[in-house]
Amino acid sequence: MSKDDLITDIGYAILSDPAYMNSDWDGISIVINVEPGHTSMNGYVYSGDDWEGSLPDENGDDLINLAADLQDVMAAEVGKRWVQALVQISRPGPEIDVQFEYDDPARWSIGGGKGNVEGYAMSLRPGAR
Repeated sequence: MSKDDLITDIGYAILSDPAYMNSDWDGISIVINVEPGHTSMNGYVYSGDDWEGSLPDENGDDLINLAADLQDVMAAEVGKRWVQALVQISRPGPEIDVQFEYDDPARWSIGGGKGNVEGYAMSLRPGAR
């Protein structure tokens, strides 16, 4: 599979999950960590000015596996593995944006110097830069 196909599949795995299918959200952010011997996710869903912690209910394992496959494909292209991916989906659209961190495994982690949980959640919000 190509990088673009895998990113599309990641977006589909998120959007088709019951955690998001029937909710009125305008943004979703999920941080996926893929390191040797360790995988994890954290994420938030945004609606208006509100946010809450949220991860896929049923497709979490699929999402981790797709991310690991994406990491393999990208490593074959550039010769280096990323350690974190930030997946942001926004509406209307939906539109997907994926950013990758190659060196700092704490870049998008709550302990990564963001201060408090609300500040951290808002820093991950789609469109926040």
